[in-house]
Amino acid sequence: MEDHLYTGSDHRTLVTTLPSRFRPGGLRPDLTPDDSIVERLRNSLRGLPPSPESPQEVERFAEALVSGIAAIRALRPTSGCPSAGWWTDEVQEAQRAYRRSYTDENKRA
Repeated sequence: MEDHLYTGSDHRTLVTTLPSRFRPGGLRPDLTPDDSIVERLRNSLRGLPPSPESPQEVERFAEALVSGIAAIRALRPTSGCPSAGWWTDEVQEAQRAYRRSYTDENKRA
């Protein structure tokens, strides 16, 4: 719970910070899960603490949950351009043709 986000109502603000897909160090999660992801997730989440009852336990539970999910994803290097299966030579040529034809006159039209 975050006291500095108090709004004056009788409700309290809960804050959960999730890791971003952008990671320093040149690695990103592999977004194409393989067949073993369900089993790896089950094994990773076995160590979760029991159901939380206090704000501190909620925070520990959330951290353990996010860490468990993050631990099962393989990391891939971010060097180079991300590949896209649909980006073919034909699409690349269409993009080049579009950029060549996009002149200042076309922008005004």
